[in-house]
Amino acid sequence: MKIIETMLCGKFDQQRCEDSLFVSDDFVAVIDGVSSKTDFRFEGKTTGKLASEFVVETLKTLPREAELPELLNAINQRFARFYEDVPAFPPEEREDCGLQAVCVVYSAYRRTIWQIGDCQVLVDGMPYANVKKSDAVICAMRGLMLDILEMRDGETRIAEHDKEVLDLLFPWMVAVSAFANDPKARYGYCVLNGQEIPLQMVNAIPLEAGEHEVVLASDGYPCLEPTLQQSEQSLEKLLRDDPQGRCLFASARSLGEGQKSFDDRTYIRFLIEE
Repeated sequence: MKIIETMLCGKFDQQRCEDSLFVSDDFVAVIDGVSSKTDFRFEGKTTGKLASEFVVETLKTLPREAELPELLNAINQRFARFYEDVPAFPPEEREDCGLQAVCVVYSAYRRTIWQIGDCQVLVDGMPYANVKKSDAVICAMRGLMLDILEMRDGETRIAEHDKEVLDLLFPWMVAVSAFANDPKARYGYCVLNGQEIPLQMVNAIPLEAGEHEVVLASDGYPCLEPTLQQSEQSLEKLLRDDPQGRCLFASARSLGEGQKSFDDRTYIRFLIEE
């Protein structure tokens, strides 16, 4: 396995970045801690950052031959230990606002990529998606509301309106956690949150024998490209042309004050040899 290029960049700074990148001889992973929906902090860290770091901790000690159920179980156990050690976190908030992360993991021993949630994958240029359907609904509603308000009041108040709209939508963004890891729900989605994850909700991508070029990335890259430079250029164009993120149908985001991008972003491109 040969690493070609990597990037990890926080939307504000590295200290507050909720993404993580893990590379070892056995595993390569991009982890995206779900943006915190609570003011709770532990040692100055958000729930998203803590969740991301706990996934990294798990991968460091995971046996190289581990299969997907072992990985999921180990992460859930790490989350459970946190709640045992930190009883100050309100139990009633764990489901909606607790530790949450998504990730994509390549197992060298299994020659398989596990896509747990909406992190992104390219294999030999072919994209693999594991989208959260409710995000597209909320994002479309946000775009509709912003267009109506802009038509009514003009562009001068768009930043003010954007905050108002996100404040209105926020309770619904939290409420969709009711569908987490529920394969029977129309808006069911996969997330690491301490709950059991049905295996059919994880996108397993086995790689055939031979050489493959793989890109793993968080959804901080709205337009994932085969190279880091191309992905950065696509992001820069979007930030310039659409700072409110109205064309982002995967998530409701905008370029807030002090942000360098819509979200934290992580990218790794590597070559899997025969």
